[in-house]
Amino acid sequence: MVVPAVSDESMSDWMLYVYKQFERPMATTGVELKLMVLDSNNNYRDIGITRTDSTGFFSFQWTPDVPGRYTVYAIFTGSKSYYPSTGSDGVRS
Repeated sequence: MVVPAVSDESMSDWMLYVYKQFERPMATTGVELKLMVLDSNNNYRDIGITRTDSTGFFSFQWTPDVPGRYTVYAIFTGSKSYYPSTGSDGVRS
């Protein structure tokens, strides 16, 4: 079973669900992610902040302003319950 990161506010009820088989909490919120890009001119830029859902997935709508290849970085700065982490992927505009 893959267990997504959840917000500190959701942690108590989420752990009861994961480890004690309580009913899945309906009001679970995920964690905040900072989104950055490395554009085709090799400039790093912040593009926004989003939050994961209770399954660990996230989305963000953004329109690139420079044509070419981008590397998108999702940065989790950590919380009381989780260490920080970063992930990246390449896209072409």
